Amino acid sequence: MHEKKVSDLQTVDYPFWLLPDSDHLRSLLRYVFTHKKKARERGMLAGNDLRSIHHWETAASIAEQRIRTLIGGLQKHTAPEDALLQRNERIDHAISLLQTGAYEEATDAFQKILLRYGENSLAYEGLAIAAFYHKNYDEACNLFAAANRISTDSIDIIVNWYEAAKLTGTTSQLAVPVQRALQFHCDDDELRAIAVDLNIL
Repeated sequence: MHEKKVSDLQTVDYPFWLLPDSDHLRSLLRYVFTHKKKARERGMLAGNDLRSIHHWETAASIAEQRIRTLIGGLQKHTAPEDALLQRNERIDHAISLLQTGAYEEATDAFQKILLRYGENSLAYEGLAIAAFYHKNYDEACNLFAAANRISTDSIDIIVNWYEAAKLTGTTSQLAVPVQRALQFHCDDDELRAIAVDLNIL
């Protein structure tokens, strides 16, 4: 937007709209239409997640934590560095679950990290890898894309996303992320090979 305000409220920076990608939305709708049984199963799983994780107590706890942070009223025993350490320990634990093949437990752990601490590229990447091993390649691509939006220069995310995208026929989605990553890692062989395959180099 052209002004740093929404209605009469001043904003820190220029507000912006997120517009859905109509081609991507169309492909998701087509996928649901042609895979009704799988879509129903995923809907049931999502419903279970909503009932078990996304309830008022969790929402209130997250809101309270963020309000306390904003007003500088964090409890003494929850210093920012302690919270960061706790988050990193949870991420390490979730990654170790992933590495041992405990995909369900890893998925649960990564989802809880996102709920408690907000967006995190490692959590999205972990969820994407778990989805990949469950052969949910479309979901894996979406989660790798979310991880890439946060960590645009991570080669691991792009390489793994590319492998999932090859299985869904959506490698063209990686053109912009690969070009962006090449600005930081122009000498990386894996990234350059993907760029060649996408006709970027």
